[in-house]
Amino acid sequence: MEVSWQQLYSAAQQCRKGKAKGVQCQQYQARLLDNLFDTQSALQSHTWQPSPMRCFVASNGVKPREIHAPAYQDRVVHHLLVPLIMQLIEHKFIYGCAANIKEWGTHFAVDRLQRMFRQVDQGDKDGWFMQLDIHSFFYSIDLAILLRLLDRHLQRAVKDNRLKQSEAQDLYRLASLVFQPSQVLTRVQDQKILDRLPPHKRLHHCPPGKGLPIGNLTSQFFSNLYLNELDQFIKHQLKCRHYVRYVDDFVLVHQNKDQLEQWRQAIIGFLADKLALRLKPLQTLRPIKDGADFLGYIARPHYLLSRKRVLHSWQQRLHGWQSQYQQGGLFAPGSEALAQLRAWCASYLGHCGHVCLGTMFNTLEQGFPWLKYFLQYHNGQLIALYQPPKVRSFQQQWRWFRQYYADFCLLMQKGRHFVYAFPQQQSQQDMPLSVLKDFRTRLNSKAQPWIWVAEDGYAHARLKQRRLSLLSISDSMIELN
Repeated sequence: MEVSWQQLYSAAQQCRKGKAKGVQCQQYQARLLDNLFDTQSALQSHTWQPSPMRCFVASNGVKPREIHAPAYQDRVVHHLLVPLIMQLIEHKFIYGCAANIKEWGTHFAVDRLQRMFRQVDQGDKDGWFMQLDIHSFFYSIDLAILLRLLDRHLQRAVKDNRLKQSEAQDLYRLASLVFQPSQVLTRVQDQKILDRLPPHKRLHHCPPGKGLPIGNLTSQFFSNLYLNELDQFIKHQLKCRHYVRYVDDFVLVHQNKDQLEQWRQAIIGFLADKLALRLKPLQTLRPIKDGADFLGYIARPHYLLSRKRVLHSWQQRLHGWQSQYQQGGLFAPGSEALAQLRAWCASYLGHCGHVCLGTMFNTLEQGFPWLKYFLQYHNGQLIALYQPPKVRSFQQQWRWFRQYYADFCLLMQKGRHFVYAFPQQQSQQDMPLSVLKDFRTRLNSKAQPWIWVAEDGYAHARLKQRRLSLLSISDSMIELN
C-alpha cells in the first residue's frame, strides 16, 4: 500500500487532538519519526497487523458499556484509513444521517427532527412519529456483509475513475485487517465489572464473523456505511420524506399512524434479509404533540427540553467533586481537579446547548452555592474564575481576583512572600510565607472568608502563573451542602 509521509503525519496529528496529555500519545510523539517510518514500512510491505486492544468499562451513569481502545499506533492507522474511504463514500450518505460526520452530530439530528415535526404537524390533523432502535447493533454487524458493501463502494469508485484498482485492493485489505479479531487486554478491576454485563453487551460473546468493537474510529464510520443501506431503503423505496437517524436510533414522521406501522413491518423484513439485524421489541409510536425522547432531549415542534437524568448526572458529579475536595468550609482542589470541574460543566453545557442554559446553571448554583466561586456562566460563555486568562503583570492578576472575590480576604503568593488585602481595602500588605499558616488561622477564628492564590508554573517567560489554590467560606456567606 502506497502511503506518503504527509498522509501519515496528518493522521498522527489528527490522532493527537485531545490526547496530547495522554501517556501513550507522549510516548508515541517522543519517537514520532521512528514510529511513522515503522508504520509506513509495515503498510507498504503488507505486514501491518493490529496490536492488542485495551478493554474497559465506561459508564455515563445509566448504561455501562464495554469499550475497546486500540493501541495508539493503531489509532494513527485508523485516522489514515477512514478519511481515504470517507472521501469516496460520504457523498452517498443521505442528509438525514447525522452520526459520526463532521458538523452533523446530536444537535443537528435534534434540530432536523424538530423541523420535521413542524412540517408534518400542521392543520387540523395531528402528526405521528415512530422511533425505532436496533437490538445490540454494534455486536450484531455481520462482517462478511460489511466487507461486501465496502467492496461494492470501492469498485464503484474504480469504475468512476476516482480510484485505481490496486488502491481499492489495498484499502479493502487494510479494512479487513482492522475488522479481524485481536487480542484483548483487560485490567483486573474492570474484569469484575465486565463479568456482570449481559452477554449480548460483550464482544467476545458474539458469534464468529459478527461484531465491531465500540470505541474505535473505524467502528463509528463503518457502522454508518452498514446502515446506509437502511437509509437508502427508507428514503427511496418506502418513500419516507421525514426521516432522521443517529447511529442505530432513528425516527420516521408521518401524518398517518397506519402508514408508520406498515413501514415498521417493511423495515423489520429488510433488516433481517439484507443486514442480519433486528429491532428492539420496544417501539415508540406517538403523536408529535407528546414530544420525542431523542438523543438526551425531549424534542417538541417549537421548543426543546433536556432530560431530567442529564441534570441528575451533572448533580451527581458535582456531589462527588464536592465530597472529595471540601472539608468543612475549606475547598482545596488542585489544578487538575479544577480543570476537570470546568471540563464537566463545559461538556454538559455543550450537550444542553439548545435549551435555556442560564436557568439551568442558576438551578445548579442554588444546589451547589460554592460553584459560583469557581465558574461563571455569562453571555453564553463559561468563565474559569480560578485562573486569570492572558495577563501580563502581577497587578493584572491581582485585579482579576479582586474583581471576582471582592468579599474575600485575598492572599496571593509573590515569591517567598505573600501579598494580602481585606475586602474594601485598596492597599496591599506584604508578609513572609513563614507566617501564612498563622495568618490563615486568625482569619478562620474571625470567620473571615479568604482565598489563597499560589504560583503554578509560568504564564510566560517573566511572569509566574497564579491560580486559586485554597478557598475558605464562612457559614454566614453561604450554606454549604
